[in-house]
Amino acid sequence: MVLVGWLASWWYVPDYRSIGPEFISGSTVYRSFTFNIAWALSTPVGAMLTILGIALSVKVQRRTILYFIFGSIVLLVWLAVWYVNSITSTLYGVGGGIIICCFAVSVWSWAKKRQTLDDRKRLAGDLHIISNLFLLIAAWGLCGLLGTPVFGLRPELMLRYNAQMSAYTLGAKIMTCLIIAWFLSAMSQHVGSSSAKE
Repeated sequence: MVLVGWLASWWYVPDYRSIGPEFISGSTVYRSFTFNIAWALSTPVGAMLTILGIALSVKVQRRTILYFIFGSIVLLVWLAVWYVNSITSTLYGVGGGIIICCFAVSVWSWAKKRQTLDDRKRLAGDLHIISNLFLLIAAWGLCGLLGTPVFGLRPELMLRYNAQMSAYTLGAKIMTCLIIAWFLSAMSQHVGSSSAKE
C-alpha cells in the first residue's frame, strides 16, 4: 500500500493540483471522494500493516501486537478527525521546544554509553545520532517554511514579502534532510541488527 500510494502520487497530485478541490467530483472512481481517502491513507495504513505483518512473522508477543493495533487505530482516527482552523502558535512553539529537548537527551544518552559499545554498535549509534541531527534540521526548516521568514501558513504575508522562491529552496532542503535522516536511520538499524546476529 505504501508503494501504491507513492506511485499513485505521481499522477494523482498533478491532476488534483491542476483542477483544485473540484477534482474530487465523483464523476469517475479515480476522481471520487473514496479514492481520495484511500490515497491519503495508503501510506499510513500500509506502513502499519507492514509493521504488523513483520511483527507477526517474527513472533512478537501477543500483548505487544494488541497494543500496536490499538495505537494504530487511535492514530488513524486522529488523522481522520483532527481539524485545526487557525494557526496554533502554542503547538509550534512548545512542540519545537520538546523536539530540541528530545534531541538533547538523545545526544546525552549516545555520548554516555558510546565508549562501552563494540565497534558495530558504536557505528549504529553514530548513524542514529546523525539521523537525529538531520531530523532536527528538517524540523527547524519546517519552522521557517510554515512561519518566519517564508510564512507558509500565512500566504498573504508570503505574497507581500515575495517569499515564494524561499519556499521552493527551503522545501527542497527539508526534503533532502528527511531523505538523509531516513537513510541513516535505516543503516543504523541494519548495522545494529547485524551486530546482534554476531
